[in-house]
Amino acid sequence: FRPSYVKISDFINLLGHRPIVSAFTATATSRVRQDIVQRLGLRNAEILVSGFNRPNLFFEVQKPIDKFKALTSFLADKNDKAGIVYCSTRKTVDEVYYKLNNLGFEVVPYHAGLTDSERTANQDDFIYDRKTIIVATNAFGMGIDKSNVSYVVHYNMPKDMESYYQEAGRAGRDGVDAHCLLLYNGQDVRTNLYLIENSKDTIYENDEAEQLIKERARKRLQNMTFYCHTQNCLREYILKYFGDKPTQYCGNCSNCNENFEKIDISIDAKKILSCIKRANESYGTHVIIDTLRGSKNEKILRLGFDKLKTYGIMKEVAENRIRDIIHFLVLNEFAYITADEFPILKLTEKSQEVLYGEVKLEIKLPKESERTSLAKAKNISSAKAVAVNPQLLAQLKILRLSIANAEKLPAFVVFSDATLIDMCMKLPRNDDEFLDVSGVGQVKLAKYGTSFLQQINSFLLQSTAPLTQTVTIKTIDTKKDLEEFYVFLENLKTRLHTYNELVTLSAFVDHINATIMQHYHKKIVTTKLTKWLLANDFLENITDENEMHRNVPTSKGIALGIVVQQKTSKNGSCYPVNTYSQKAQVFILDRLVEMYRFMDNL
Repeated sequence: FRPSYVKISDFINLLGHRPIVSAFTATATSRVRQDIVQRLGLRNAEILVSGFNRPNLFFEVQKPIDKFKALTSFLADKNDKAGIVYCSTRKTVDEVYYKLNNLGFEVVPYHAGLTDSERTANQDDFIYDRKTIIVATNAFGMGIDKSNVSYVVHYNMPKDMESYYQEAGRAGRDGVDAHCLLLYNGQDVRTNLYLIENSKDTIYENDEAEQLIKERARKRLQNMTFYCHTQNCLREYILKYFGDKPTQYCGNCSNCNENFEKIDISIDAKKILSCIKRANESYGTHVIIDTLRGSKNEKILRLGFDKLKTYGIMKEVAENRIRDIIHFLVLNEFAYITADEFPILKLTEKSQEVLYGEVKLEIKLPKESERTSLAKAKNISSAKAVAVNPQLLAQLKILRLSIANAEKLPAFVVFSDATLIDMCMKLPRNDDEFLDVSGVGQVKLAKYGTSFLQQINSFLLQSTAPLTQTVTIKTIDTKKDLEEFYVFLENLKTRLHTYNELVTLSAFVDHINATIMQHYHKKIVTTKLTKWLLANDFLENITDENEMHRNVPTSKGIALGIVVQQKTSKNGSCYPVNTYSQKAQVFILDRLVEMYRFMDNL
């Protein structure tokens, strides 16, 4: 626990009369639940566990050679979606932020190294949808309730399953499908071991307590590492860890959906276990792999392991392949790794079945020829297709956006996308029917019911389109389709109105997309449009006095009508926002085709 949490019981004991005490947490194993009861001194505590399964979350683990390339590939089709990228250190946060920002992503950083005002401004930009991505350490997230987070990427493996599931669980809180991606490599383990050994957040009562706590932390790190290497259902692994009873196949994680082939590793397993034994079960994974691959590094030669019979017997096998097999052996209890400061590989009784028996072991590995990015192979957002009228949905989104702008709120705070879809399905006509919509209660009815009911009833009176079937929307598959689409865009400037007040680029793009997406499976992406404005010298990227990267209008952009306005968040902090005059809006509409050709080539 955080040091301040441990002091809660001291505070309670200072009260003249002990009140009824309740404790709530998102993720806790049975051991942690008992620890909470003990730490808080709860009397006759009733422990309630609602269940850990989040069926709308898709879990994926990748082991890329180039993490940043894997990240940008994952983000390629998510420009209009909100997401969190977690990194283990401030340095990594800054590196990932600067790289994404230079590529034109709408991104802000968040970590303890920033000033309070910087953290507040960046958090507000993300919460209020001014930026779509926040790159953060685990300092971000406590008390944050942003329901429309579509994905969470762990750029580095967290130190334990509790941290991982809490952070991943910040996706999909609106009930809509969301993606949880973990990018793993061996350096993550070493980084976390360093953080465990050099933690400044933990206060130890004595040396014995320090050793015990660190040993438990290393054990939790092992469990997290095993999650990254398991070939079984990822959801099953998570739920079993927290004491739930899951099914063995969820159908909604990368391990359940990837194309695998079974490889017989019986001989390789025997070689690895034999090497561990010949090394007297006294060394870690790295030494065993180096020995098997015939390394000539100083340590192997000094230990005399170049004289072992197992030296070099797997020199043709890739290091990652041997490491995967070792993790398979540990997960299946043919070996185990100690939870010491320097973990050691040891054999179990079960290992004798492999060393001296005829046990056949098979491991599942992705088929190399068919391995593709899960993010592209699996269209999560369409996994639960529903029959709604896209014209009505577009109108409700425009209404929601106008209310959100007027109240200076994120759009999802008014109503989530899931709630708008449910409105389109149920088509409420009065207050009682509106309350039947998922996500609508008495407060939302009182605040927004009249506006949304008027919009729905008006649509029902005017529309001649079928209300229970999706209107046909064109796809662009051929060059002819694309040229027809460009003609459609050219005609948009005569059909779309502009605003006579200053609006943000994202608000104006939403206005354009509301019409485009009634006809085509294609839309304008704000970040790509920003790149066009940068490429044509209407905007420039600068580093301000707080060393933050921002896009600001050039003299050419100012002449066009791009105006920087100072906005104030609810907590009183100020931040600059680029807004677009009616002249600038007309200019964008006039050049939609030119902009789209540019964006298609990005």
